[in-house]
Amino acid sequence: ATTAKIPLFRADWLGMFVSALARARCREDLPTLKKLLEIHQKILHGETQNLALCAHSLLKLDLLDLRLQGKQPLVALAPHVKELGRLQGTSGARSACLLAHAYGSALLLH
Repeated sequence: ATTAKIPLFRADWLGMFVSALARARCREDLPTLKKLLEIHQKILHGETQNLALCAHSLLKLDLLDLRLQGKQPLVALAPHVKELGRLQGTSGARSACLLAHAYGSALLLH
C-alpha cells in the first residue's frame, strides 16, 4: 500500500471552482470555504493562472477579511505570488492583470 499524500484537489480544479463560486456570488457557507482554502493554498505554488483566479475570486467574493491560519487570504497567498517568475504570453498577461486588480483593490479597500 502506498502512503504518499495526495492533495484533495488539483490546482487547476481549485482555481476554476473558486472562480465559479465568485461568478455565482456563492459565499453562504464561509466555514467550508475557509477550510477548503486553508487546506489547498499550498498547491497553488507555481500555479500562475490558478493563483491569479483564486486571488481575484477572493476579492469578488468579498473575503478579504477572512482569516486563513491567522492571515488575510491575499497575505497568505502573497509568498506564492512573490515566487512567480516572468509571466509570458497572453495567459501570463491575464494572470498579471488579475493579480494586480486583486491586490490593488485590496489596498484601496483597506
